[in-house]
Amino acid sequence: MRWSEPGGGELLAFPRGPSGTATYMVRIAANGTMASKENVLDMRHFAQIQAGMTEQQVLRVIGPRFRGGPLPIRRAANWCGSGGIAASTTRRPGST
Repeated sequence: MRWSEPGGGELLAFPRGPSGTATYMVRIAANGTMASKENVLDMRHFAQIQAGMTEQQVLRVIGPRFRGGPLPIRRAANWCGSGGIAASTTRRPGST
């Protein structure tokens, strides 16, 4: 996955799956050099996930999931990693 960063850089996600214990986020500076690389499947990153975040917001924090999908009861999507499980709710206004 790839996202544009402010200032002209890019954020790239490299999942090490299937069912891997690492997803690396690599930041590329505007000049094309690697600015940083880190494994984001840890509790520090999972703790950044907040109720109400969109799937795209969660993807930018911990990268794509290998397995998972909608959780029909809660209308949420789940990600599994070595540090735990995070869920991104996708509830419609007024739903419970």
